[in-house]
Amino acid sequence: MKQYWKAPELLDRKEPAELGLVYTSVRRLEVGPEPVTVESGDEEMCFFCIAGSAAYTCGAHTGEAVLLDQLYLPAHASMTLTSARGGVLMQYGAPCARPRARRFPAGPTPPFYQCRSAPQCARHTHPAPWG
Repeated sequence: MKQYWKAPELLDRKEPAELGLVYTSVRRLEVGPEPVTVESGDEEMCFFCIAGSAAYTCGAHTGEAVLLDQLYLPAHASMTLTSARGGVLMQYGAPCARPRARRFPAGPTPPFYQCRSAPQCARHTHPAPWG
């Protein structure tokens, strides 16, 4: 089993079995001016901005993820990413077996969460509505 992956090899989603894992998938997203839409399906997803920045839209939530920021996308949701100057995000997914209705309150859009990371601080720009 391969243990080290080069950046271009991660542009295609890697399934857990390819990574020697049970649940976690991974993909590298290189975002530019053309919109990139991510559908979470039955997975919960986390995104880590590892270079540049990316503007995001998830339901009513909009903002910009910059270096070291983290985004959470719940199951059965979608998010659109763009970047005028270019951005790179690592996408990690894991299956979610519980239906949304049992986990989150009803609403027009699923919960979305961004954690702004910096060496001096960490602040949450979109607090999780369930906790």
